[in-house]
Amino acid sequence: MWDTNLWRATGVAIMTLGIMLLAGCSSQLYGGTPTPALSPSGSSALYYGPISLHERVVEADVIARVKLRSVAQVVERLVVSDDALEKRFDGEVPESYAGPLVAALEFTFEVLEYLEGSGGEELKAVAHNNDKWYDTEEEATSMMADFLTGRDKSWDDREAIVFLRDSIYVYSTRQEDRYSLGYLSYRGTDQYTIASRHKQYWLPAAVAPSAVAVDEDSLATMGPAHPGDQQFLMEEPPEGAVANVAAGGDGGSEREHVDTVTINGLRALIEAIQQEIDAGDGSEDYRDCLYLKYEGKRVVEEVIRRRGSWYRNVTNVELASGSPKGTQVHTDSDVATWLELNGDEPPSFYGGDWLGGRDSHLFSEGYPHVLSTFRPLPAGEYRTYYAAIPGIYHICDGLQKEKKERNEYVVTVSPPDGALHEAFFDPAALGTAVVADDYRGQLSPAT
Repeated sequence: MWDTNLWRATGVAIMTLGIMLLAGCSSQLYGGTPTPALSPSGSSALYYGPISLHERVVEADVIARVKLRSVAQVVERLVVSDDALEKRFDGEVPESYAGPLVAALEFTFEVLEYLEGSGGEELKAVAHNNDKWYDTEEEATSMMADFLTGRDKSWDDREAIVFLRDSIYVYSTRQEDRYSLGYLSYRGTDQYTIASRHKQYWLPAAVAPSAVAVDEDSLATMGPAHPGDQQFLMEEPPEGAVANVAAGGDGGSEREHVDTVTINGLRALIEAIQQEIDAGDGSEDYRDCLYLKYEGKRVVEEVIRRRGSWYRNVTNVELASGSPKGTQVHTDSDVATWLELNGDEPPSFYGGDWLGGRDSHLFSEGYPHVLSTFRPLPAGEYRTYYAAIPGIYHICDGLQKEKKERNEYVVTVSPPDGALHEAFFDPAALGTAVVADDYRGQLSPAT
């Protein structure tokens, strides 16, 4: 399984580089990047709600029910790109340099049950800070105490579900039974706890599930709760209920709404996603496509919730009636450069195009990302949706309908000036030719 954080940081950039070599191609063609929303901290960072349970299941290499044994301060070495190192050292990277060091915490868990993946009775997970890099262990060590003393310990004595990943960022996670848990933050909340507004990879048990009002909608795809079916918190309880719930209390005089997931519901979801992967080609590429599919679903739903609808662009194009088959409706501005850089055959990242809507059958797509007429068109107005889809999305049809329909082309075909009627011979559609009556302007079969 890939490191999805690296995908966001570099994989998307790599894919975008290939796409944007098509010089005139705007991001809108590919479904587009929505207008940035304010992050929970109020900054301009992108925020489209908390990561979904589906995303967590797909990206995890190991999902386990665990009990925390210990937490220790450690220094981790990162794997970074040559470009990042050259930037760090102004182009002169020391030959002996093995990579930057970061402050981290190492969690040791007793494994009670593996829900996904396998391993020993104990596993270790690392959460590291990626904001500051150091060149010596002494420098990194000086910052670790703050992370250890500042971390939220509210749920350490509870069983938990953890979602863990192999990370190509962190050298040590290449070891057996050692994984990445998430990120530590100098400011704000660590990105793995239920207090995080974005990434929650540690779901503590709700010891007294009767004390919280379960969101039945959130459990709709994960099965109903049953007596004795252990529940785990999907979010931090409201402040007034935290201590009470953590202590196994009844939630106080007022019942608080807390989103939870049951252990059996999670098992069912893991099984359903695995079946979806197996029904595809069963590959890691298919799993990666599913991750993008679920991530995109979350983004679309959040944007629609926030602004009422997904983004939509309408492009008006005018053509003369009778223009030959293959007349271009849309093309990127520098096809020649694209072909020069990528060749006459589509590269692996290319993907393809998608057409939809009322009149899509009257248009065709071609390489590289060219929208054309499928046949000569008589006067009238024609509409089609058109989207260029990167290769990874093709594997599982992972691009959302809303993104596919972001760009609509309205093609207005006009007859020559002074024309009274037009006659078109289309044996495939009509079966016979038609002509106009010069006097009455009526169409009748030709003889």
